[in-house]
Amino acid sequence: RSVARALGAGAVDRWPEPECAAFRDLALLFAQIPGLAHWPARDRREVVALMRAKGADEFRYFDRLQRHRRLRAALTELAGKNQR
Repeated sequence: RSVARALGAGAVDRWPEPECAAFRDLALLFAQIPGLAHWPARDRREVVALMRAKGADEFRYFDRLQRHRRLRAALTELAGKNQR
């Protein structure tokens, strides 16, 4: 819920089940991104679209992930922190 609120995702539970499940799965990871709620609105909307794509079309998900520089940087930083 906190990630949905931070991203302005609305009523995630009303999405198709595969998209809702993908959102729940990715939310566990994305909840660890510092300052996510303060990202520009466009970046947050793109994260929501990426999360929905994960539940609908893996190719579209990976394409969106490749293009989202801020998210890739945040995930890379998280991965670096977890290896220390």
